[in-house]
Amino acid sequence: MLRPRFLRLALFALFLMMCTLRAEADTASRRAEQAFVRHAPVPAWVLPSPALPEAIDAPFSVRLNDVQLRLDAQPASYVHRALVARDMGSLQQVANIELSFQPEYEVLQMHQLLVHRDGRTEDRLGSADIRFLQRERGLEQGMYSGSVTVAIVMPDLRVGDTLEIAYTTTGANPVFENRYMDAAQWDAPFPVAYRRVVLDTPEGRPVGHRLIGPAGGTLPVVSEQRRDGRLLRVFEGRKLPATLFDAGAPRDVQAARWLQFSEYASWSDVNAGRCACSRPAHLARPSTPRSRRPAPRPRLTPQPCARSSSCRTTSATCRCRWARTRTARPRPPRCWHAATATARTSRCCW
Repeated sequence: MLRPRFLRLALFALFLMMCTLRAEADTASRRAEQAFVRHAPVPAWVLPSPALPEAIDAPFSVRLNDVQLRLDAQPASYVHRALVARDMGSLQQVANIELSFQPEYEVLQMHQLLVHRDGRTEDRLGSADIRFLQRERGLEQGMYSGSVTVAIVMPDLRVGDTLEIAYTTTGANPVFENRYMDAAQWDAPFPVAYRRVVLDTPEGRPVGHRLIGPAGGTLPVVSEQRRDGRLLRVFEGRKLPATLFDAGAPRDVQAARWLQFSEYASWSDVNAGRCACSRPAHLARPSTPRSRRPAPRPRLTPQPCARSSSCRTTSATCRCRWARTRTARPRPPRCWHAATATARTSRCCW
């Protein structure tokens, strides 16, 4: 008689959980729509991108990959790419575009979505089908990031068309407390005709950079520019070959090279910032004054046991132990007999 009742309770709990997940997904979708802007103007601080170079003879290639990172009160990253597919198998990579951002603290602004075909340019930003998907890739591991994927489906895209897209992401994670760090992938699994990464920082705010990853490959050409009290570091590369990625390699194996930018000077600096924000203020443990701290316990020095005149055993069968209590008061020595495994209260033997 109890099984139908438990079954109804389980179904009701499952229904409530599904309603909760659906409500959270709808809330995240509405928040993402509010943080997404179409036809936004290109920021004034962006360096003009060069003209589109000729495409590399490959089934799928990138004519332009321009990433510009700006350190300001609200950090921003500008991305400008031009993709081209020369066969039907690679056309799917161009037609489906996915962009990820955090609507909790970031704003995604779309500047342009163009299709170049036979010398003509078509603006597809207004007619593109844009959807917001909440994909929690670490949900099975118990990690919830809140990231939203912007899926852009491009209809009527043909072989040989060049898709040009430009957008800006503005905002930073408040956990890092205005400390800057970012990264840009230098290598790609497809050939790139022109690659550029620009780091725009104030002159009085040093940000370190380094190239990590496997040795070899084309190194970026680094140059510096100064403009209106800001330092611009430019990393450029032309006709970069495709990097082969082994699908069976472990996850911790880095096949591509990355450009890392960080305001932290050392790992101890990173750990200090992490510890400062790991515990909320209302949960911080109060520090105990030195005057209220308990005094250290006195150390006891074991003394040699006295020998009994009536003891007839040898040291092989009898040994002395010195017992202590929590009050740090020594007990009388006890004689432990190894043969019978009994303790005697008489004086210990040597």
